[in-house]
Amino acid sequence: MACLILSSYPRPNATTFPRRKMLQSPAVGKRRYLSSPRKQELGLYGSASFSADPLALAAPIQPPDFNECGKVLPDGTTTPINCCPPVDLTIDDYKLPPTPNELRVRPAAQCVTDDYLAKYNKAVSLMKTIPDDDPRSFMKQANVHCSYCEGAFHQIDHKDLIIQVHSSWLFFPFHRWFLYFYERILGKLIDDPTFALPFWNYDSSPGMQIPAIFTDKNSSIYNKLRNPNHQPPTVMDLNWSGTDSTTQNNEDLIAANLNTMYRHVSVERVPHNIVHNWTGDPRQHGEDMGNFYSASRDSIFFAHHANVDRLWTIWKGLGGSRKDPTDTDWLDTGSGAGSSEQAKEVEDEENRPKKSRTKKEKEDEEEVLVIDGIKIKKDEFVKFDVFINEDDVTASGPDKTEFAGSFVHVPHGSLMG
Repeated sequence: MACLILSSYPRPNATTFPRRKMLQSPAVGKRRYLSSPRKQELGLYGSASFSADPLALAAPIQPPDFNECGKVLPDGTTTPINCCPPVDLTIDDYKLPPTPNELRVRPAAQCVTDDYLAKYNKAVSLMKTIPDDDPRSFMKQANVHCSYCEGAFHQIDHKDLIIQVHSSWLFFPFHRWFLYFYERILGKLIDDPTFALPFWNYDSSPGMQIPAIFTDKNSSIYNKLRNPNHQPPTVMDLNWSGTDSTTQNNEDLIAANLNTMYRHVSVERVPHNIVHNWTGDPRQHGEDMGNFYSASRDSIFFAHHANVDRLWTIWKGLGGSRKDPTDTDWLDTGSGAGSSEQAKEVEDEENRPKKSRTKKEKEDEEEVLVIDGIKIKKDEFVKFDVFINEDDVTASGPDKTEFAGSFVHVPHGSLMG
């Protein structure tokens, strides 16, 4: 088994997170909760501020008011749940610690050593013994994702708008900080400041199945709410549409996955959303991984997002125009949606860049296809593929030049009241 791919742990700093980006994110700081005279590091629940600069604090999206957190109604349920953080706590602004002498290194999940796995199991086991009313507990940490991804918070000064970190520029920085503090809590529980989460590198053929470390039923990182048909050695399908292929063998699936990863990846929609839906249990409304409110109750969530975080770093490392955006028009842009129930033929030649362009011209000006007027139900799994100049879509896939990409939606609920 190939085990050569490792990911250096990207420590959040002023380089990876420009001030403006940090301050606009609804959850990019660490809270210190004073439940006793001793301060404890309790993970990501929101940000107070990173600067006293009044101009920086005027960013359009501000940290939420914890006192106004509301219950949410998850997809497929009739009972609202409370995934709000504690509010009766003293909060200190987070300050980055000194640069460590040794970088944490995240290993590929299929390549971990027995010693590493023992540490990981112990750390999560200890986290699960912490009472649920403690912000460091397994459930309170899982609820961080629920509250920011199910719409438990309104935006400050915009009561008609909820905070949603998906399908927006908040996606990458929010999840990076979530992992950062979650990782620190685990390391502190086992007194190992070098501990780092594993990453699930499904962009490489050896990683295109659920890592074996998450399948031991006696392990603290095991979760029974996963698709029973997708257990190892089943090869992942990064073009999964809700049903398993009966015509592709493992070699075909791996080849299609590589085509998807290296030619059509958008990271959040594909592979991120695909992996969530492919992993979750369809008999339980997608829980845990296939539904945003419950996704981080499965430890494999953090391995998944460790890889998403890695892909973000790799993408920027390719150079050219691949960098974090600073254009306010981009930061304020909304996202489109679509339906899997019908194909729609679109013809649009208006304002296209010229067809024959140099590599530099393609770097300087991207060609983006925008499709409007298609609606979805946000509490359902939705996937549709986009083809250009293709008459027979049933014969096309990620390996064909006519395949432009996919829209994939993970079900999520809504704020009550």
